[in-house]
Amino acid sequence: MDTQGDSSAQEDVQKCLNPVVGPRPNLTPIGLAIWNNNEQIFRSLVKDKRTHINNAGENLNTLVYALAFKEPRLEMAKILLTEGEDEDRLDVTAKDPGSGNTALHMAVQNGYKGVVGLLLEKYGDKIKVNEQNLDGNTALHLAAGAGHKDVVRLLLECKNINPSLTNSDDKTPFNLAKDKGHQECADALLVASDPMFLHEQIIQDIKDSNFAEARIEYWLNQGLKIDATNEDKYVLLMYAINVSNIEAVQFLIGDKQANVNAQDRLGRTALFWTINLFAAEGLIDKDKNKDIFEFLLKNGANPL
Repeated sequence: MDTQGDSSAQEDVQKCLNPVVGPRPNLTPIGLAIWNNNEQIFRSLVKDKRTHINNAGENLNTLVYALAFKEPRLEMAKILLTEGEDEDRLDVTAKDPGSGNTALHMAVQNGYKGVVGLLLEKYGDKIKVNEQNLDGNTALHLAAGAGHKDVVRLLLECKNINPSLTNSDDKTPFNLAKDKGHQECADALLVASDPMFLHEQIIQDIKDSNFAEARIEYWLNQGLKIDATNEDKYVLLMYAINVSNIEAVQFLIGDKQANVNAQDRLGRTALFWTINLFAAEGLIDKDKNKDIFEFLLKNGANPL
């Protein structure tokens, strides 16, 4: 038996239990374990059913307090989230009195995708994903403003998420991402506002790439639907046909299952657009247009 190790652990416990040790005399034992970064003691206290695991002292919620320390106490936050699930002991809705931040705000702000995932998976029925702090920021605001693109995508998967809420400065998450130059976050949020709407910015970006597959794929990965339409009900397939890009047409229909019979606002289909181009003056490559016509027919285009 390692009596020396046991003695050392007992001494650590006594240090945590002594309310006058350290610069934070009003912390509870579990709060002191966080302050002293003592994971062993922290784990023991969490497992002890007598411990009030939500009270770190000084009006601090334990989970919020652990997440405030960033990396050194990250494992303690994970311990709370896994052990605290038992018997519904953990309060994941408490706020930091100084900022109004919840545990979700803190995890998102620091880019802790794993903790955010745990919170949403284990406590999703309790967490209010659109909760605003004292500055009016939701978790999505903080993720977007910090450029944590993976966390932004994770939050956007929540069925009740509202990407259009504004903070005290009248900024949406999209505004914050755009203002701070976090382009991928901004793009994901642009699409999230309506995945079935084909924004002019998206169309222009794909046009500028000459309908490169990688660029189309990029926007689909942001959540854009393959048959998204603009105000005139034009779909990406119609834009690809308009520039006689056979490779893009094949990619959209063959690889991404775009609706070959989608109609614009006037009821015109991709096949109509293709036929109409034969009469266009200055068409650069009529052979490619013919190939598109034949490809559409082979892939279910309705000639009626």
